[in-house]
Amino acid sequence: MAARLHVLAVPLVVLTAALAAVPAASADPPAAKAAPDADGFKDTVQPFLAANCVRCHNAKKAEGKLDLAKLGADLAEGKNADAWQAVADRVTAGEMPPEGEKQPDPAAVKAVTGWVERELAKAGKSGATGSGSLRTGNHVPHHLLFGPDAGKAPLDTPRGCGG
Repeated sequence: MAARLHVLAVPLVVLTAALAAVPAASADPPAAKAAPDADGFKDTVQPFLAANCVRCHNAKKAEGKLDLAKLGADLAEGKNADAWQAVADRVTAGEMPPEGEKQPDPAAVKAVTGWVERELAKAGKSGATGSGSLRTGNHVPHHLLFGPDAGKAPLDTPRGCGG
């Protein structure tokens, strides 16, 4: 009888050890979505847009079919994510403001594009970065090659390629 109990005890000990190694399911509720950084928008992004962008990208002119006055601090909720990504891409690449216009301070560019990236991450839409960055692998944003906008926009010759 004792030998029979020993045979059952070994698998029981192994099973108990295995279950102890498995983390318990958390009873905590899922984390709420992070709130939009409205202060960062008001203190950093709005002044940058006012100084460098809205003269050409407003409701009246909307050059490039982009009205920056419509973009708000609600990016973390996923609103206008594609437009914000395009703004960050163009500013990071040095394409905006265009040549001949007063160029923003690199620290201001970094602050604005950092805000956009953080808010995109809150919205679950991060990962896309500026054209020609190490993460995209080429000078044409992925969404212009393969996304729903493929073929709709003319593609510029990448910088440094004779264009």
